[in-house]
Amino acid sequence: MAEQSLLMSAGERAPGGGADADTALAAVLRGLPLLADLPGDVIAEVTAQARQRVVRAGEVLCRAGEAGDAFYVVHRGMVRVLAPTPRGEELVAQLGPGQWFGEMALITGEPRSATVVAAVETTLVVLERRAFQQMLRRSPNAAMVISDTLSRRLRAHLLAGPLHVRPRCIAALAPPTADARRMLVNLAVALHDETQVPVTLVDPHGDPRAPEGVTVRSEVSEETRDTAPLVIVCVDPDRHAEQLAPLRPHALWVLGGVDARKLVAAYPQLTASHIEWTAVRPRVHDQRAAVFDRSVLDDPATVRAGRHTDAARALRRFARIVARRSIAIAFSAGGARGIAHVGALRCLERAGIEFDLIAGTSMGGIIGGGVAYGMTSADLYRLLSEIAGNPRRTLLDFGLPGDAILRGRKKSDIFRRQGPTVRFEDLPTPFWAVTADLVTGREIVLSSGLVWQAVDATTAIPGIFPPVAIGGHRLVDGWIVNSLPADVLRREGADTVLAVCVSGRQSSSDDAPPPVPPPETTGWRTWLRRITSPSIGRNMLTAIDIGARERTMANLALVDACVTPNMKGITVSDFRRVDEIVERGEAAAEAMLPAIRAAIAPRPA
Repeated sequence: MAEQSLLMSAGERAPGGGADADTALAAVLRGLPLLADLPGDVIAEVTAQARQRVVRAGEVLCRAGEAGDAFYVVHRGMVRVLAPTPRGEELVAQLGPGQWFGEMALITGEPRSATVVAAVETTLVVLERRAFQQMLRRSPNAAMVISDTLSRRLRAHLLAGPLHVRPRCIAALAPPTADARRMLVNLAVALHDETQVPVTLVDPHGDPRAPEGVTVRSEVSEETRDTAPLVIVCVDPDRHAEQLAPLRPHALWVLGGVDARKLVAAYPQLTASHIEWTAVRPRVHDQRAAVFDRSVLDDPATVRAGRHTDAARALRRFARIVARRSIAIAFSAGGARGIAHVGALRCLERAGIEFDLIAGTSMGGIIGGGVAYGMTSADLYRLLSEIAGNPRRTLLDFGLPGDAILRGRKKSDIFRRQGPTVRFEDLPTPFWAVTADLVTGREIVLSSGLVWQAVDATTAIPGIFPPVAIGGHRLVDGWIVNSLPADVLRREGADTVLAVCVSGRQSSSDDAPPPVPPPETTGWRTWLRRITSPSIGRNMLTAIDIGARERTMANLALVDACVTPNMKGITVSDFRRVDEIVERGEAAAEAMLPAIRAAIAPRPA
């Protein structure tokens, strides 16, 4: 592609673009985390040798096996990294703004180990080999950052494991009833809509008039089994032994309470999914069990006819889990900055993006727990506005110094009122809340018990609110140990992890409180005034945030697309600026939508 014709918009520069272009590119370079700490003279040298390149979606930037000749930093957009395997090229990573690639080939002199393709229209900063090596010589810090990032990527690879591949053949053990047939068609339609591949449903008793995207056949041929992108074969419970042997299925569904214990024991390599339609409220937490309500049988394509119903959402979630494209989201800690989660959520709701797994810490725990329970961004905005609008009424309940300045009863009551008896097991979407245990000093991830107690624990700021006793633990704010729980979601099997991060990445200079003059008087009134000073809470939250930065940066390597609102000028204690913070979160999510859509898009099998 001819770069010169694409690089003349504001903030972009082609070689020889002039002083204004140089100034704009220097600003871009200073804004990149890798280069942010470079001295001015080094930035000037790098600017003189760097160029920006805009590429369209689908364009190949480098290929595995080629000699490495340049280092790339993503300024805007997203790229996909594809590694060669015996089965062809497989997606191993997606890199967004501020991330880079191409350094290994330049450092080792070996050929490129992967192919990199633009997922969306992407703007890159490009440094040729000589300029890259000069940058490392002039800036040991940049070399350390690159080395640190390589270590993080290795950790991410080891923790996340290989990207999952959707099954191509599913054996469905189903009773010979009309309800079971209707359920199978609904599942086939949901799989088609979520994977965007044609689905073949093999059912001798099925209705050939299937919804669009699904083909019903009476028998499975060898050609269909081997070449169709996705096949679901209905198996007679009384003849499963003879029917399953030639199928070589990749997954097993057990519908309607059929006794499949012998079959499951005979095929231990398969994960059995037990599917029912008897619940009052649908519940799909993982691939092993999916319980729908009977409204799922009202239409052969419920996922389309009633798109916004609980039944349709549950069908889509199960289809994504089966197709190995579950979507998870991590909401970070951040004090008042965490209110930005509401704005990001508002944008994602508008875009129709759904979540299959949710984790949150501290303020992110409030948001994550609410979303998992079924609350919308509007519901959460009202809740946080109520809390922030009058903290004396909603939060402040001072007592004599003990475990904390506040008793914490008002905070507990707020969360209890949202759902006093709701347990994790009742949530329509699985949720994990991160806390820290004062007894063992370890991270405790809560995923069972009462949800309101977990949210109460993950927001128990040490020294401000007392610890929350759960199961022999004394739990406090998880911000201390894990401010961005992307690793929790990866361990739980999430295929794509999104995040909204307002912790550990912003400069703390904005949080520095003005100096407080020494008190001129003594006595209990002065003592009360001092312990209720906003500076105490602000200092505690800022100190926690500083301590969380290393873990936050490590977990960002596990994220496929991250919304990072601009929090400059917003402190961790600015709870009265709700509307402004929400707007910043919404704007940041809107800017990241192309990258998010690319991250969650169906991938070839």
